[in-house]
Amino acid sequence: MRRHTIAIALCAVTCMAATCEFPWLAETEAHREHILNRISYGPTAASRARIEQLGIPAYIEEQLHPETLADPVYDAMTSRWPSLGMNYRTALQNYSGGFEVMMEMTEARVARAIFSERQLEALLLEFWFDHFNVFIPDGLAQWDGPHYEQQAIRPHVLGRFEDMLIAVAESPAMLNYLDADESSRLGMNENYAREVMELHTLGVEGGYTEADIGEVARAFTGWNTDPGATQSASGFLYRASWHDPGQKTVLGTVLNNGGGANGKQDGYAVLRLLANHPSTARFLSRKLATWFFRKAPPEPLVERLAASFLQTGGDLREVTRKLLLSPELRYAAPRTEPKRPLVFVASLARALGAVDNPEFIPSLAWHLGEMGEAPYQARTPKGRPETAAVWAGNGTLIHRFELAWWAAHGYHGYEFTLNETGNASGLFDKLADRLFASPPSAETRAKTIAYWQSLPQPDRLYDGAPQMLGMLAATPEFMKH
Repeated sequence: MRRHTIAIALCAVTCMAATCEFPWLAETEAHREHILNRISYGPTAASRARIEQLGIPAYIEEQLHPETLADPVYDAMTSRWPSLGMNYRTALQNYSGGFEVMMEMTEARVARAIFSERQLEALLLEFWFDHFNVFIPDGLAQWDGPHYEQQAIRPHVLGRFEDMLIAVAESPAMLNYLDADESSRLGMNENYAREVMELHTLGVEGGYTEADIGEVARAFTGWNTDPGATQSASGFLYRASWHDPGQKTVLGTVLNNGGGANGKQDGYAVLRLLANHPSTARFLSRKLATWFFRKAPPEPLVERLAASFLQTGGDLREVTRKLLLSPELRYAAPRTEPKRPLVFVASLARALGAVDNPEFIPSLAWHLGEMGEAPYQARTPKGRPETAAVWAGNGTLIHRFELAWWAAHGYHGYEFTLNETGNASGLFDKLADRLFASPPSAETRAKTIAYWQSLPQPDRLYDGAPQMLGMLAATPEFMKH
């Protein structure tokens, strides 16, 4: 009860702050729908009612505190994927390899997107995993993947970036993926040193040099893995004898922690330096904003977010709050590219009020790969390509059109109540209410009704509602958001 009271108080404070900072912000049904599409995997009847009750700022604040939100449906499903609660050693003892683990992680991601009440957290977990990408089907990530996602990343998506950066750096999944566990004072590997600056923190134009890469690689010598988990349940092991004890200089800062057990502090010093660097603030702010806008964000917003990052010591909750409450996001133009496959299947399930059954989640997890977005299988450190061309080719679009039709007919595990009836016009209105907050365009209405009327009389009688629902789910209005 006390936590709930605190959350409501925070909502009120945030509402007042937002009103003071942007007193002219309007709030219409269209704005609420727009925000729901940006900070969730798709609106539901319940989320529309909730955001109308609270207003946009308080709804966003509620999502910014997922720990206060009960999540009974998703929580009840997690027993199907026991690897999610395992550390490296336990997963190694219980799983034969990457495919089993990857499928459990994939099904859990699909289930979170559809059924979790903590929609913003689910989106941010997806974003930050991709930012710190590892390839799950190979290397130590085959067993460390669930712990990497659930313990190194998830607790920090609305916490301090520095804490997440350190947790990721200590993960055997990342150390092995970027070959840091092959690096020692006798033979350095610079892969992790390069990527931690180029992709994880400063960005490619962040001001580091080739000499800095070498110095960072020296700082992380000794950070290693325990593949057999004989000495470390987490799979992370610092090998003092592998560490280069000499003085190092990174971005003009001198590190001189020496050798032995204390040499591990060189790595921590580098991570703290990178996590709080102005280039990191700008790089992460731009990348996070781009992900929510799905295009280049306005530069004044990026600068405000970067300033907040630096002022708060990398508080990602505060940076995310400023982004989601910004007028730039509220008044951003609708997206013009098709939804990502996960967003498409989740938003359709959420709009229909689909319920869980044994076939549902595994079926959708398989379909994601067919539509061009196989989770956890991006091979490069850059993660999944963020271009619609990957999932908007003719083949992948045809697959989603077919899935929309099959889903409307209750196949592939889609299980929902469909009792709308009526003539063409009335049926269209009732079904459109399921999928859209505002009526579709006149052109969509005319084409959908014309198609329905072209069906033979028996089809209209026995299959009319699923046929029209399948058409509506394949319209531009639903395919984009």
